[in-house]
Amino acid sequence: MILAAEELRRQAEAGDAYAQYLLALKFYKGRGEVQDPRQGFLWMKVSAEGGCLKAQKALGLLYTSAQHAPFPNEDPQEAIRMYHLAAEQGDAEAQYWLGKCYLTGYGTPISEEEGKKWINAARAKGYDEDPDPIAPKGEEEGASRGEWEFSKETSETDAPIEYGVPDPEPEERQQSPAIGEAQPEMHAPRFAPDYLKTGLIFAGVGAIAGLLLAAVVAIFLALLAGGSSLYGIITVALAVIGAGIGFYYGYDVAYQRAGDRLYFRNTPFYLQHQKDYEELDRAVQNQYEIYVTLQKEFQPFCYRSPRLPKSPFSNYRGYMIPSMILPGRHGMAVMDLMLVTEKAIYVMNVSGITGKVSGQAEDEEWRVQSYTGRVRYLGNPLLKNEEDIQALRDALRALCPGFWLHDIPIYSVAVFGTHTDISGVEDVDREAHRFALSGSGEKVRGFVEMQESRHVLRTKEMTQVMKAMEHLLKQYPENKQQAERARRRQS
Repeated sequence: MILAAEELRRQAEAGDAYAQYLLALKFYKGRGEVQDPRQGFLWMKVSAEGGCLKAQKALGLLYTSAQHAPFPNEDPQEAIRMYHLAAEQGDAEAQYWLGKCYLTGYGTPISEEEGKKWINAARAKGYDEDPDPIAPKGEEEGASRGEWEFSKETSETDAPIEYGVPDPEPEERQQSPAIGEAQPEMHAPRFAPDYLKTGLIFAGVGAIAGLLLAAVVAIFLALLAGGSSLYGIITVALAVIGAGIGFYYGYDVAYQRAGDRLYFRNTPFYLQHQKDYEELDRAVQNQYEIYVTLQKEFQPFCYRSPRLPKSPFSNYRGYMIPSMILPGRHGMAVMDLMLVTEKAIYVMNVSGITGKVSGQAEDEEWRVQSYTGRVRYLGNPLLKNEEDIQALRDALRALCPGFWLHDIPIYSVAVFGTHTDISGVEDVDREAHRFALSGSGEKVRGFVEMQESRHVLRTKEMTQVMKAMEHLLKQYPENKQQAERARRRQS
């Protein structure tokens, strides 16, 4: 039975939980009402607390996927509470999702016993297994899944965001498509005098190691045979072998470093900004300085990276991606600098503004007072980062089905230069992985090292992320054109 809008609202306001659920759908989908996710969320929450099974499942999905953030944001604890309420009413689908949450530790400590209990209860009712509890294929009794699965908000054109499909792994290593115009492949010389210094240092270390090993062998022979005329020969042989191995390894290390430097110095980001550094605005100067500071540990992965091997973190701690552009829910999301490591993702908004910055973490604008007394306002970089991170999450969910992003820390970092005082910025919640920094590239390096020390390796998951990043970078030229068109329309 389809209720008229006035009658539906009247019943919802009178406390009818199912009418509240239907009204929430209207607000989320804009059917007969102005589309308003905030109102939709409030009615959905009231309906769920009132015992409506459909509302409980829908609200659990909303809390899990944060599809209409910030109404609501992702909240694993509330998601599992909603799944629990629906599961206790005997809904097989909710029971299966709840079991998956217990098995994966989403919103609750991992409990194999509880997970199997709920999943077995769902199977006993004939619910088919689904590898992705966020996007189940089963149908709810009496209503299709489309009734409560909300469509994603789209960009200005109201067209769905398309990320394409990642290419299958090739048999041979290939070059990734470039961002902008790629530089031609360049190779460091295999033999060069500059490598000798490193080779000789390693040779010395190898010779010392050989002598120490010879001393151990001499002691062993003395205890075993009471002495030997081979001491001298063994000592010289081990020292020479150690020196040779050390020299070869050191020479090869120097060669690899030369290749890395050559590659780094020919990335378009480096070439463009290194030539015009003095003419750049202060924000891009800060971004460039961070990029250069981190290049020893982080591979520039945006312009001309070779196609990723199975373990992309085998040679570097992580990767740097400057000027990443992705389709977001409210237009194109442009990130100044992104770092991807085996433990976390860092999304950085780099500013060059000088003076004293003050404001709350949730304010739309921050107040900036220059050293001459002039006052102006800056859009809150942390709020912008949240939109960028949401665009990144959407892309990774689309390209990595069944991938639970809550396991991976994603840091939102607002970076200011050395001439900026950010002591007036308050209520930045570090527990929510939001930070504001002021300083040079070395300050950023220290911050990253500190955060990295607090997390465990997630090589398997982050390898999936890097594969998805490689696919997303192929769309950079088209995304850049869309971002430029949007910027021209705004101006």
